[in-house]
Amino acid sequence: MMRLFKAELYQLSNRLAPKIWLFVGLLLGAAIPIIFYLGTWVEEGIRPIIQVLPAETLIYFAFIPLMTSTAIFLLIGLGNTAFHDETRNRTLINTVSTGHSRMKIYLTKYLSSLFLAVCFLFITITGFAIAGSMIFNGGISIYYEILFMETVLSYLPIWLMYLALFQIIYFFSTSNALMNLTILGIVALPLILQLLALRFDFIEMIEPYIFTQLSPDNPIMIQEIDFTPWLALIYFAIFMFIGISLFKRREIK
Repeated sequence: MMRLFKAELYQLSNRLAPKIWLFVGLLLGAAIPIIFYLGTWVEEGIRPIIQVLPAETLIYFAFIPLMTSTAIFLLIGLGNTAFHDETRNRTLINTVSTGHSRMKIYLTKYLSSLFLAVCFLFITITGFAIAGSMIFNGGISIYYEILFMETVLSYLPIWLMYLALFQIIYFFSTSNALMNLTILGIVALPLILQLLALRFDFIEMIEPYIFTQLSPDNPIMIQEIDFTPWLALIYFAIFMFIGISLFKRREIK
């Protein structure tokens, strides 16, 4: 499995698309404090109001919402970049024909997607920290840095879950149109559930437990314990099991 993972990393390092994604992540992280800085510029002796406000407000009003709600859409692109249309390029059938276990192939592809996503997150945080330290003298206090990392970790099980779900779509979509339509359906599912809840009471009861509704901002409390990350990990295990099981039975042409 390590050989497969090294091969995936080699592909990622030699392709242009992953590098573009990382560059976009750097610009995205740097753009947040810059845009916030420019947007709050006022004429007070040519002094921006941002110097009056605490730097930590940036954590609440810009970066955390970006890395939470927007992260799902970023995972779609990152996962698709790591998958690299294996079926159309016939690289998947070549890997299978070499005798590697299909489960190892599937897990390796997931790990490569996860690796690219982690690199993107790290690069984005780096861009944010560099630009933020240039704008805010002294940077951001360690308390709010810890708070930010706790927020990222609280969303990590949900990100893992979505990445596992998207991998099923990448592996088994027979065309780009079908893949895009499926992803669009997943993105639109929360709105569909809200509309159905107006008509059916039981939808409102089960809605918080559906994977698209999971969020640390709206925790599922069971006996005073936040069950949201555990439910996300259960969904993650289910999606991985479904993906591996289907891939083992799939005829690759």
